[in-house]
Amino acid sequence: MRALKNLLVFNGLVFLLRAVLNVLRPRSFYLESDAPDYASDAVRVLGITYGVVGFIQLGMWRVADWRSVRVVSWGSLVFAAGVAALATAQKTTSTDGFHRMRWASAAENVAVATAYAVLLTRAHRSSAA
Repeated sequence: MRALKNLLVFNGLVFLLRAVLNVLRPRSFYLESDAPDYASDAVRVLGITYGVVGFIQLGMWRVADWRSVRVVSWGSLVFAAGVAALATAQKTTSTDGFHRMRWASAAENVAVATAYAVLLTRAHRSSAA
């Protein structure tokens, strides 16, 4: 279960970095430079969401309840799989970073989801034994 906690901490740090970037520079990745202000506001809200989830993931390091660690890990797996699916389904007409790097984003999130799936499976097997 320590490996799951380590993955959650790493994922939480990445989420906090994304949160800061989305709040301070909303047009740096998800939007084109000439995007309207209301779109920037939406990306800032996304940044706040990344921040909250990042803090939850980081907080799992101190949690002794393995069920809680598993629930947050499953949520993180579903989030990563959802972002991977969204990235592959996007149209390529936009020039923002997310659309230009959609295959890299999809691959990154597939790797994260796979890591969670493998570690959750191992944790389940070890607790069943």
